[in-house]
Amino acid sequence: MKRLTQKEREEKKKQILLEAQKIIMENNEDFTVDALVKSLGWAKGTFFLYYRSKDELLADVLGQFLGKLKVELKKNLHFEKPTNITLYETIYILLDYFKEKRKILSYFEKQDLNISIKKKFKKNFADIISILVSIINKAKKKEKLEIQDSFFLASIFFGMCRGSNVYENSKRNKLSLNEKANIISKMFIKGLRSDK
Repeated sequence: MKRLTQKEREEKKKQILLEAQKIIMENNEDFTVDALVKSLGWAKGTFFLYYRSKDELLADVLGQFLGKLKVELKKNLHFEKPTNITLYETIYILLDYFKEKRKILSYFEKQDLNISIKKKFKKNFADIISILVSIINKAKKKEKLEIQDSFFLASIFFGMCRGSNVYENSKRNKLSLNEKANIISKMFIKGLRSDK
């Protein structure tokens, strides 16, 4: 068997990550290494050339999942836009991400994860909250917003967007993503203005 180049190894690892995400999204509860290698058409031993364990793979899946969200939020932080647009876009990013990836997130929430994955999960969420705090502080400086605790507000932002999945899955869901983001951002701006 020929040795793979570094680029080919990275490509195979990427293929594993994508397939793992696909299986988690489709079969939320039934993710196993056996299901993964069967789906890839590989021998089980091939998986272990790239990962020592399922937990190590799950750590990478989680890192990629939350890493993409952090990148999107950071992009929004660095543009100079009016506050209402920045907050709307931030909320839209969160709502869209939780809508698209809710099965992956719920999978991780239900798992009995090892300590290193739990730490990675918490660190990634802390990073996301920190980005949201930066966006809120930027808005606070730019506008006359009465914000006592940016961390608390960032947590509320995050919680509202995460909680929107319950609404998303209900039969009463009649609002588009755009409408939801608009309602939440206007509510925050109106409630936080010091010149009311």
